[in-house]
Amino acid sequence: RHGSIPSIEDATSVLHQCFSNSLFTVGERNDEIEFTVPSTGQAGKVPVGTVKDCLHEMFFDASNPESLLHALLASILSCPVDLRVSMLRNISLVGGGVAGIPNFERKLLKALFAFFDPADESVGAVTAKFK
Repeated sequence: RHGSIPSIEDATSVLHQCFSNSLFTVGERNDEIEFTVPSTGQAGKVPVGTVKDCLHEMFFDASNPESLLHALLASILSCPVDLRVSMLRNISLVGGGVAGIPNFERKLLKALFAFFDPADESVGAVTAKFK
């Protein structure tokens, strides 16, 4: 039976319970993590893979101003205008976090291409979409 989590506080608590569970770091994708929704006392289970997939997708969510995509674009927009295209063409991915997310490079590029709608090449439209 599927339910919903009624508040952001409950969602934060459920995520904390998932992160604190040893299965989150060492479990298989199909292993289930048990949690309790604080405001309702409702117990539930969620596969480790589902939690990880949701977290990974948040990095590339164009509608989330706290996403990695927005951080990257904010960095690019802080560069002089004549360097921005060059900066976008020369992104290097380094660090252990990149290896921890399957298909990180492909997902990042897909999110970037989706963000810059090729049908509308005006700079104003891109800037308005970012803000």
